[in-house]
Amino acid sequence: MVKVDEYARIRQAHRIDKMGIRALARTFHHSRRKIRQILDEPEPKPYQRRAMPSLLDSFTAIIEEILRSDREAPRKQRHTVAYYEQGNPEYRRLIAELEGLTVSSAEDKLFKGNALALHYPADGLRLIDQALAVRPSTLGHLLRADARSELSQVVGDVASAEDAVSSTELAKQLLPDNPARLGKNCTAHLTAMAAYERAGNSTKGAEHLTTAAADAAKMARFERNPTAILYRYDVAAIIDGLEGKLDRTSELRAARSGRHDLLLTIYEADNWLALGNDQEAEKVASELPSSGTGSLRVLAALGRIDGRTVALNAIDRYAGPDSKWKARYTAAPFLFALDRARCSTLLKPLLQENDPIARPDELAESKRNLSMLAGTISESDLLSAPARGPVELCNRQYFVAWKRMGEGDREGAIKAFEECYRYKLVDHAAWVHARIILIRMKDPNWPQALLTKKH
Repeated sequence: MVKVDEYARIRQAHRIDKMGIRALARTFHHSRRKIRQILDEPEPKPYQRRAMPSLLDSFTAIIEEILRSDREAPRKQRHTVAYYEQGNPEYRRLIAELEGLTVSSAEDKLFKGNALALHYPADGLRLIDQALAVRPSTLGHLLRADARSELSQVVGDVASAEDAVSSTELAKQLLPDNPARLGKNCTAHLTAMAAYERAGNSTKGAEHLTTAAADAAKMARFERNPTAILYRYDVAAIIDGLEGKLDRTSELRAARSGRHDLLLTIYEADNWLALGNDQEAEKVASELPSSGTGSLRVLAALGRIDGRTVALNAIDRYAGPDSKWKARYTAAPFLFALDRARCSTLLKPLLQENDPIARPDELAESKRNLSMLAGTISESDLLSAPARGPVELCNRQYFVAWKRMGEGDREGAIKAFEECYRYKLVDHAAWVHARIILIRMKDPNWPQALLTKKH
């Protein structure tokens, strides 16, 4: 049986190196008939066997619905957003049951691994690797690429980033000219760029950024394709850096036409904020419920003289007392800068309650950030605590920055936002906000809503 990686090499040698049938047969030790079959088929035929009962049969319908909606949604509008970030306990309940279920067949491991990898990439990747070791498949390699890409962003080191690049490059070969595969490859290379920069190798980082930019350019022909547009924006934002000149608002607006799309809306509002057009950002954000765009409305309000009241009203709408734990958690740093008394009122129940859909290590990290705002641990205690990777380190600097903003330490806040920004986590709200804020704080009069504070 021809393995998937060999299958890809044969097709690449024919398409790129222009090798003929006879040369391919001699090089790869297959008959000419087999080589013709490989070239005629877009992917290997799956191994067929009689269907057997599966331990996952009782979960199949709901998992397939989750995965189907994930495939149809723009990337990042996966269940990290649609379920986890909005706090749907049904998703966490399902994942908890899946985590406790022992699976044995390659198919079950692949299925369960993909479901877990949506939010727990290390656990999902382990199962996908086990499945591929038993039965290699094109689907398995595609799912491994996704899981490795997610994991590399969490771990943040060079080795995991290179593993992700290797997998996403293979996936791109298996599905050439596919915007989702090109986009995943962009993200893997951006993650590798950031990892090398943190390791002090800016030359290698620049090479990965060049590759990401090349794949982003290839996606330009997929006009109004949400997946392609979002990936291209990520690369463009990294290249633009803190210049604040990137303007993709027209392209994002055209892609949103006729859609109620959370991610496209967030990206357009983000772009308006970075360009300094708070009125347009507020207008775009108001097109969707506050639960998805509340933080954008707060940022837009900060540019107004009367913005304190407007921002507090926005927080009341998306993070009121009856809101889910995660929504109130994301509002806490804003409240610290806007109204310390109200922040204290918010922090007490947050520190006592538990997020019903968070793992213990995730919850402990979130409560460390909240404890720093509450004053029970210091900034230095928070920043020196062991961290699992750049995501946690970036979020810590983000909370510290807002704390300093609320204390009137503008320069200290800028330094913390700069530390947050240097992690280059294009998939995470803290990094996106830090970039916008640093661009806006070039203006000494921003944020006007906090000008009554002592700087």
